[in-house]
Amino acid sequence: MIDPYRKSPMLGGGLLFLGAVLMVMSGYFFLDDVADKPDEIQTMLILTGLGYVIWIVGSVLLARARFSSLWAGFCCGLLLLPGLFILLTVIPTRSRQEIWQEANPNFTNREQKRQYRDLKSLY
Repeated sequence: MIDPYRKSPMLGGGLLFLGAVLMVMSGYFFLDDVADKPDEIQTMLILTGLGYVIWIVGSVLLARARFSSLWAGFCCGLLLLPGLFILLTVIPTRSRQEIWQEANPNFTNREQKRQYRDLKSLY
């Protein structure tokens, strides 16, 4: 089964960026001049919550692209910037060899016989 999210972390990174922009801009306008207008306060809170949800989805997709656990991406997404730092540095990822071994269990259990031939000199 082909998983397009494991090819590149660009989708997860883009969602992280979009979520961060939504949260920062909504927070800026929330603190700037919106306190007198209750309907705009609700709009800014909804946009901030939407940015947070987009951030969590981006963290999950980034963890998926780095061959980490989805739960690790979700839990790190809840922590915002410290969680992103933890996801990129502390959470272990699987190497390409481990991924290949999971995909091909028949070849990992047996030893391959190597055939050695005598090399002839070129001159």
